[in-house]
Order: sequence, then structure tokens, then C-alpha cells
Amino acid sequence: MPSVEYLDVLEWRESLSDVLAIESDPDVLSDMRIQWARIARDVQVNMRWHEGDILDYLTETSETYDLYNLDFYGGFLYPSERVASRCTTALRKLISNQGRAGRSFLLVTTFNLKDKGLDDYLRLADDIPGKLVGWGGVSHCIASHKAKGHPGLLKLCYPYFCWDTGRSENFRVSFETPYYYQKKTNLMHFCAEFVFESSALQPLFSTSEFAELMQKPIKKLDGQVPKAYLTPPAIVPPGT
Repeated sequence: MPSVEYLDVLEWRESLSDVLAIESDPDVLSDMRIQWARIARDVQVNMRWHEGDILDYLTETSETYDLYNLDFYGGFLYPSERVASRCTTALRKLISNQGRAGRSFLLVTTFNLKDKGLDDYLRLADDIPGKLVGWGGVSHCIASHKAKGHPGLLKLCYPYFCWDTGRSENFRVSFETPYYYQKKTNLMHFCAEFVFESSALQPLFSTSEFAELMQKPIKKLDGQVPKAYLTPPAIVPPGT
């Protein structure tokens, strides 16, 4: 989902060969085509465009890619009265497509923190101690996330969603440090690597992997300078 300026494509152009740009606004898409005509000679990338909603595209397509750069304006959990979160449905389909293809990938996501999912985050957070029976410091770690409100709860729950969904499709999932920043709205940025493991059995539930996800810090951008925003307390393995 590049902008009209194609800043991400320009930054990563040495590593890209083909790009599909998704845009729902036809006027913006027209501007993107015009801008691409100006810079295409200097960027050796095959560019395609699709007019439509990103969530609809991900839910309906069977195509797979090596890299996704997705900006979810509606947030991660944004259920309506009639349907579950469209974002989680779309991400499950994305991960399932990649799993069926046996294709490892990078998933870069940016979320708007306006979503309505706080009750769901809290319910998931309350379930976590049952996943880490015998580990010490779990309740303090969860409390530190809750104390940061929406950013802390999203950081706790979104990586867990990716890790658990990825595991069901034979992926090992790891995350870089997430970033929280403010523009016109509050945003959080994640980067996850999904490595496919060819096996008849899905990867086993690993409490150490889960604990590592929980202990990831959050950095907050002050201009261009990253500063510590959340450093969760350590979780101690059983028997230590």
C-alpha cells in the first residue's frame, strides 16, 4: 500500500522486482499512476495497481507475496454489531494463502489506535496466564502492558494473534521491536517474519517463544528519535 510518493518502494527498490499497489480512492490512484510515470525510469520495478479496499482484496485473493506492507486505517480489532473484525479475517486468509503455498514472507503492518477492540484485548490478556503456567512474573508483565492502555494491549495481542495463526499454518513467527508514534492520529508499526517449516505437523506450542513475544519492548518515536515507551518486566521460566 504505497503512498503517492512511493517512499517505501524507493527505499526498498534494490530488493523489489514486482509491486502491487492497492488504493480505494480512484483520484489518489490516478495521481499514483501519474507519479509512477515520472519516476519509473529510475526504479527498475514492475508496478501493478488495484483499485479497491485492502481488506476485500486480501479476503478474496489467492495470490501470495514475499513482502506485505499494510496500513490498516480501521485498526486491528474493529468489530461491528453484525460481523467480526474484517482485519483479523483478512489476515487469517493472508497467512492461510502463504501456508498453502509454503512461502515464507515478511509482514509489515501499521495500525490506527482508534479501534473498538479494547474489551477483546482485555479478554485475551486475561487468558494469557493459562498459556504460561509455571512461569514467574507473568501477571506483572501483563499489568505493565495494561498500564500503557491501547498501545500496550495491541502490542500484547497482535503478535500473539500472528504467532498463533502462523503456527496453525506451519510458520515460525518472530517480531522486531514495535514502534508507537503520533501524527494526526496514534499509530503502531510492526514487522514480523513468517518462516515456513515443511512438516506434516504444525509447530508445537512453545512457551519460550510466547514469553519472548510478551517481553518485547515498545519504542516511541520522538520526531525521528526512538525512545523507550514500554520495557516489560522479565518472565522467568519454570525451575529458575
